[in-house]
Amino acid sequence: MGDRDTQLRAVAIYDRRLSIVQQLQQACAY
Repeated sequence: MGDRDTQLRAVAIYDRRLSIVQQLQQACAY
């Protein structure tokens, strides 16, 4: 169960990182 919790946390961090990259790309586009 702890292993699954770690996996979910890693996915959340990765998802947040992707959204930050998209925001930076949009800012550079403008």
